[in-house]
Amino acid sequence: MKKDQYSKLKLLYGLLNIKFENDETVTKNEIIERTGWKSSTFNTYYNKKMKDKILFKSKDSYIIKNINKYDESSFLRFMSQNQSKNEKPFKKDLKPLTEQYLEKAIESAYLAVDIYNRPQTKFRTDGYIVMMIIAWTSLLHSIFEENDIDYYYKRSDGSYIIIDGDKKTWELSECVKNTDMIEEPIKDNLKFMIGLRNKIEHRFIPSLDLEVCGECQAMLLNFEELLTKMYGSGYSIEANIAIPLQLANFNGESKKMAMRKFYNDNFDDIKKYICDFRNALSDDIYNDMRYSFKVFLVPKLKNNKNKDDISMEFLNFKDIDLKDYDELLKAITLIKEKTVEIPVINKDKYKPSQVCNIVSRNINKEFKIHHHTNAWKYYGVRKNGHQSDGCKTQYCQFDALHKDYSYTLEWIKFLTDELSDILVYESIINYKEK
Repeated sequence: MKKDQYSKLKLLYGLLNIKFENDETVTKNEIIERTGWKSSTFNTYYNKKMKDKILFKSKDSYIIKNINKYDESSFLRFMSQNQSKNEKPFKKDLKPLTEQYLEKAIESAYLAVDIYNRPQTKFRTDGYIVMMIIAWTSLLHSIFEENDIDYYYKRSDGSYIIIDGDKKTWELSECVKNTDMIEEPIKDNLKFMIGLRNKIEHRFIPSLDLEVCGECQAMLLNFEELLTKMYGSGYSIEANIAIPLQLANFNGESKKMAMRKFYNDNFDDIKKYICDFRNALSDDIYNDMRYSFKVFLVPKLKNNKNKDDISMEFLNFKDIDLKDYDELLKAITLIKEKTVEIPVINKDKYKPSQVCNIVSRNINKEFKIHHHTNAWKYYGVRKNGHQSDGCKTQYCQFDALHKDYSYTLEWIKFLTDELSDILVYESIINYKEK
């Protein structure tokens, strides 16, 4: 495409966006005046490119649709005479090696999801993690290649390490270590998966699936987010991946048996790895959806038959008011299968830092660790030191194994109610033990 034609198409793109944003139609004369095209040029572009795709005839003008889906570069590719560009307008012009890495990344992600969602697959987590690590490695290599970042191992003298005639590329752990384009929760998710892959790659552990499904889901969502952020929506894999159908209501006992099997079988090293890794994370990282995607899957009781209404949607914990969350828990309790649950240590208990974060958000005021200390002293919830004696178990419980305390949802609700009163809040903040 000639430079002058590019300039005219940029002017057209600007005009269509302004009209679209103002909910206005556009006329043929307005387009000709803005671009300097001849009438025949407009007719050619309209009939071959824009008719019933961007411009829709309406009496003496055109209704503009879909222009908001294009950025300027994708619009120029869409309007190009080059068939390879206009057929895939949302896909950028990339270096050949970048394209190769990107294709490998996307195909690996598809394979990972395919493995995980197949009903008869018994090594779903194992296969999924292996393929997603390949997908992530290839994605990061593609980004490094496109941005001229050196991603090869070197010797101390600066020369490249060569294996079978090729320069040795960084594996995923080294890629993660040497990039600042992904945030800490995502890095920790990948580190967890790499370590888990190393533990299970030569073993058969189907009972692992439920234990790490949150981290598996986050790994895929993070991949999609980085993929579209770096290369645009034209490379998105979301549209080609279906939400798997669930049998949770009918097969709950088998899932609980799988969890029991995992905790009863001789997988002590893997259980230790999972527990140690999670316990080493800060509360903020562990509760971040980018580290582990945790959701409730519950029935939607009301749908509008006369409007578009998706049958499944995700509610993020951080977007739910504490009172709404309490009601949601009650609703979930009513529809849960009435079967024996696997014992989980410290279930529904909160560390002091978690209590502070939730209470601070609920009352919209500062509430730090030392304020929390003031609060439990003020209300006599527990004694100083490390002992179970003196704990009001409705609010606080002593953990003999770790020699520390955890707090209940009732304590969070109690503090939220109490500290909403400004006088009580000031009393707690300024409390001095006698």
